[in-house]
Amino acid sequence: MFGRIILAGVLAMSFAPAAQAAEGLDCALNALSTENRAVLELDFSARNQADSERATSALFQAVSDCADQHHWSPEATEDVTYFSLFKPVFDNLVTHSPLSASQMSRLVRTVDIADRADMAAALDPLIARGMGGESGEDAVVPPASVRFFVQVTLRAAIPMNEVNQEYIGAYLAARHVTESRALSFASR
Repeated sequence: MFGRIILAGVLAMSFAPAAQAAEGLDCALNALSTENRAVLELDFSARNQADSERATSALFQAVSDCADQHHWSPEATEDVTYFSLFKPVFDNLVTHSPLSASQMSRLVRTVDIADRADMAAALDPLIARGMGGESGEDAVVPPASVRFFVQVTLRAAIPMNEVNQEYIGAYLAARHVTESRALSFASR
């Protein structure tokens, strides 16, 4: 009996930092107005520039306030900034998928078991370029990115058409950023 009590206490304490990290991670998003959150849920290319600037400015102010409140390091603040930019997009992509329920389920399962190092190697360069303003049809997509994208699409057995390709690319990027930044933040 005593051993079970100690085990329960140890387990509770081991999950406390993760719960505290999750609270801090959502701090900026929780501080946003419903209107600004709605703008951030749109894919970056679908946003009205004035609305996007207003919502992004509000988000950066919320991140700054949270960083001061929680005494985050610059690296933790960067994690929360990226997470807060991509999490609303990811949530919206999941809610408004053009894929059928079975296709979406296969995509989620495929990405769940995908190698995270391969995912990072494929997506980080594209995300960095996109965040730097470089995008469009002129941009050359690295071979590792193409291989990873095709591998996920084939393993999930999703037909390759323009709508699905755009959706899967956005889903992969948003999921990768939110997951990797949440893990990075929790490790600090």
